[in-house]
Amino acid sequence: MLPALPVLLAVTLSTAPTPPVLSELPKPEGIYELKHDFWGDGAVTAVAGTGWLLSEVAFKRQFAPTECRWCEQTGSTDTLNGFDAWGRGMRWENTATAAKLSDLTGMVLMPLTMVGGEAYLALKNRAASELPTDYLIILESTALAGLFNQAVKFAVARERPYAHFAALAGTSMTASPDDNVSFFSGHTNLAFVLTVATGTVAELRGYEGRWVIWAVGLPLSVATAYLRVAADKHYLTDVLVGALSGSAFGFLVPTVFHGRGAWKPISRSDFEAQLTAGPGGLAVVGKF
Repeated sequence: MLPALPVLLAVTLSTAPTPPVLSELPKPEGIYELKHDFWGDGAVTAVAGTGWLLSEVAFKRQFAPTECRWCEQTGSTDTLNGFDAWGRGMRWENTATAAKLSDLTGMVLMPLTMVGGEAYLALKNRAASELPTDYLIILESTALAGLFNQAVKFAVARERPYAHFAALAGTSMTASPDDNVSFFSGHTNLAFVLTVATGTVAELRGYEGRWVIWAVGLPLSVATAYLRVAADKHYLTDVLVGALSGSAFGFLVPTVFHGRGAWKPISRSDFEAQLTAGPGGLAVVGKF
């Protein structure tokens, strides 16, 4: 009887149903809640955002340094570091076009794509009700990054490349409040904080399809940084620090102050929507 046991065991195992592998198990539908306080986070966002915007739009002429503190020249001798001198070779002959393109990518396309991308992910994951929280966290990260950037610009007072080389060449220029706020790049800072904050919120939520944010946002952010150098508005060190600063705020604010809370199961009945043809074009209909 005993020698027959291995044979019986082998036959039993061969005829038993194969258990599903982990990747084939049904994935639970849901997202993670994010810690937040609408009043507290709203107040921080409002104060930081107002300070940032007013210092840029209304009071820049009063606050911006009229003379450089980081001038990189001694008399008529250029003391610019070799790395930034090498990077200035990226500037375009038509710097005005590069500047306009950097405004387009950094100030228009970046906000639009990140706002749209977050909405797409929330709808795709049937979590439309979480969008106000998502946007608040992203906006808070952006406002804090912008205010920090503005404070550093005014304190450091680095001469912009175009102003620096015009001064070396003895070219007369009309003084502008922008001449001595090169460090660090605001466009790059904004582009990276938007990308990383939006991507981090999507990662913390556990949104399916969150790779889209990174795939769209990072190339646009890098393009913005490059165009700021091509426009002769910034040195390479300006845009690299801008990228680091924006990325730091975009990651740390959501992660440290708005980490994951409870798992929130979401059923298909929570959100149902579809595109349909209407009298004036396409319309979204469904149950929210």
